[in-house]
Formats: sequence, structure tokens, C-alpha cells
Amino acid sequence: MECARVENPAYGHILVFSNTVYSEFDRSIPENSQQEKNVATIELNEQNLESTVNENDIVLIDFWAPWCGPCKSFGPIYEEVSEKHPDIVFGKINTEEEQAIAAHFQIRSIPTLMVFREQIIIFAEAGMVPGPQLDDMIGQIKTLDMDKVRAEIAEAQAAEQANASS
Repeated sequence: MECARVENPAYGHILVFSNTVYSEFDRSIPENSQQEKNVATIELNEQNLESTVNENDIVLIDFWAPWCGPCKSFGPIYEEVSEKHPDIVFGKINTEEEQAIAAHFQIRSIPTLMVFREQIIIFAEAGMVPGPQLDDMIGQIKTLDMDKVRAEIAEAQAAEQANASS
């Protein structure tokens, strides 16, 4: 999978991945899933990651490893929050088993939480997130104006292309 970076002051880096645009938000980001989920969290891997992201409105991903102490502490928090939001997919990627995915998304520290909304990465940050803060973040994610996000990504890409041409 190829990945190109574009700078966007409002949203951080934009990742172009499989001809789809993804962006990375910071923690200060200001509904409806296509599928109901019967399980609180699912294991993601190379076989199901792309389809999971493409077929669901909101996907949270916890990048973790079995030897990671903070990951073990964050796991129960993530699971508990996932049970409160059955309309969202909560996935887990074991970075030891899925090293290619971790490398693709440039995961350097774990746990790392990444959030996709309509196939765009709107949040990616290493570290534990307390349950109440994660619930609050989910509320913000659900109300995010994705048309505005896509327009700002397009503007940033156009500016980058114009700068590259000069």
C-alpha cells in the first residue's frame, strides 16, 4: 500500500491511502454506523481492516501488544466504552502480529488510538485515553461536519500541488 503525506494546518497530516484520503486530527476535534455490531471489539488484520473501515461510518482502532503494560491498562477501558456505543466499530490491532499494518500507519508507540470517520483518519495519538475523555471524543466524532473536513482536505491537497508545481 502506498501512502503520501500532505500538510494541512487544520487537521495535521493527510494520508493518501488506496486512492482514499485519510487525515490525522489532534485531540481538539470539535452518526450512524452502517452495521450493528454484536461484539464490543473485533480483532483487525490485513484481511479485514480495509473492508471494516470502508463498510462502517466510524471505526476506532486500538494498536496494542501483549507485552505492553499501558496497553493492558487501556484494554478494559476501551472494552467498557465499546459496550456503550454499539453503533461504532471498535477494533484492536496486535502490532506484534500485524507488523505491516503498524508500519503502514507509522505506529511508533503503543497503545495508539486511531479513529476513522467515513474512511478518513480524524484522530491518531499514542497513549491511554481515560474512559470519560474517550466518551467525550466519540460525541465530538459523531457531530463532526465531514463535508467541511473533505473540503479542507481538498484545499490542502490543491495548495500542495500548486506549491510542488512552482
